[in-house]
Amino acid sequence: MTFSEWVDHVHNHVCKHQFLYFRASITFRSMSSVKDCTCDKLNSFKSPWCDADCFVVITGASRGFGRAFAVELVKSMSSGEDHAASLNVLLMARDVNALRVTESEMYASLSTNSKMKLTILVSTSSLDMSNANKDNLLNDLKPLFQLNSLYPIQSNIKCQWNMLVHNAATLGNIKSKSYECYNIDILDTYYHTNLTAPILLTNLFIEYFITNHQPITIVNISSLTAIQPFPYMSDYCIGKSAREMYFKCLSIDNPSLAILNYSPGPLNTNMLTEIIENHGHIDTRIQFNNMKLNHQIIEPNESARVCIGWLKKQIPIDPSNINSIPKLKHCLIHDKEYTNLWLGIHLDY
Repeated sequence: MTFSEWVDHVHNHVCKHQFLYFRASITFRSMSSVKDCTCDKLNSFKSPWCDADCFVVITGASRGFGRAFAVELVKSMSSGEDHAASLNVLLMARDVNALRVTESEMYASLSTNSKMKLTILVSTSSLDMSNANKDNLLNDLKPLFQLNSLYPIQSNIKCQWNMLVHNAATLGNIKSKSYECYNIDILDTYYHTNLTAPILLTNLFIEYFITNHQPITIVNISSLTAIQPFPYMSDYCIGKSAREMYFKCLSIDNPSLAILNYSPGPLNTNMLTEIIENHGHIDTRIQFNNMKLNHQIIEPNESARVCIGWLKKQIPIDPSNINSIPKLKHCLIHDKEYTNLWLGIHLDY
């Protein structure tokens, strides 16, 4: 697929997303017998966080998709009859002031008369992931772990639902071709930020929460670049691809984890602006700029709602069964291709 072909694909996928989904649903339904369709039964399932004490870490939460995800998560988990008992969130990013803005928007988005208790922790260390190691990452996580210790698990009465969202990422070098970089320090910094640090953070999160065999969900915000090469973007493509593969391996090593590799689509964020203004490949700059001018770009909140919609379909593990694995609430006919969603399959918006 050439870059121009990909842009056409994005146009069809974004601009006609709702229509295509509706048309496909009608087509599939007409081909399937009523007795095989289980769509109507899905509403009987509650959300995975229903009446649970939830502990969530979101990286890159200061802007863009990270902020949108945090806000939409509060809206979803605090509303409806299957709302969470409590939501305890740790926001991580380098810009503490921007995190405070996210915090304010999260409290403002809490559903009216919600019975869910919301606690937001803001990391004030301004930790740069290029310098992340086990000790300083653990120091950032400690406030959430300490808060978690105040919520004892009551068997058959109250459960937990825990989630780590990897949104933080950098573009890397977008001005040079893949064979034109010789600075090993720049390469080491990029891959430490976008691969090594997320691996360390994941391991620390799992190490703490896995002891009680409560549901753990890991969301990796991926990209089309994880599976499709782009000119002048070898850093970003390699980083996204390697990170996605790590999480797929993680799901194999521990099947009790729910792993979601979610590609949010071309978003209206600062990263898009950086590509339009600074990308070394002029055709790429023009293509992305045209996409923005033609309204083929997705707003972060819209994509975040789609992602959370998938999370809501999760059937979490049974803590009393050590062999339990997460499952997906899906129609046996119309959602058959998503059966293995929690194994980290690449999921596009």
